[in-house]
Amino acid sequence: MTSDDLAQVRDKLELGELVARVSRGVDRADFDLIVSCYTEDSIDYHGAFTGTGREFAEYICHRSPISSRARFLHHSLAQSIFTVDGDRAFGETYFDFHMQTEPGTLFEGVGRYVDEFARRDGKWLLKVRRVVTEWTGTHQVTTLGPGEQDITGSRDRTDPLYLHDGIPETAQGPGR
Repeated sequence: MTSDDLAQVRDKLELGELVARVSRGVDRADFDLIVSCYTEDSIDYHGAFTGTGREFAEYICHRSPISSRARFLHHSLAQSIFTVDGDRAFGETYFDFHMQTEPGTLFEGVGRYVDEFARRDGKWLLKVRRVVTEWTGTHQVTTLGPGEQDITGSRDRTDPLYLHDGIPETAQGPGR
């Protein structure tokens, strides 16, 4: 494997992690994390919202009538394909997400992120995001609630993720 091949592999791993960090930021309503993933001159075409990455973070974390009511948002990312061309890259990532804004109803969406990336100061960032929606809908559900020993998440800095310096607690389990 040549050094160019290794650089391509490194770039694609970094791009995959960037896409995952954006989803983490949305799921945790982490304004700073979302902003850190976009170029300053970015544009995000996100359904009813169009604006810069900073404006998207503001919308998701503070202004969206839907996500502000959500008890949880949960993104699952599937396959990604990235093409790297110097300091530019293009990618497609499949996703599905679930969110609950009212008891008894689960909102689901599936689609793809069609992204353009720019490397700035050696760091990959999102420059253009197009959310391609394949399907959205709701399911009527019965919420069972967490068990006594369950660790539950939250859409803020009280989530267990933030109890550590970026190191998940999963290996330690409850009551560390």
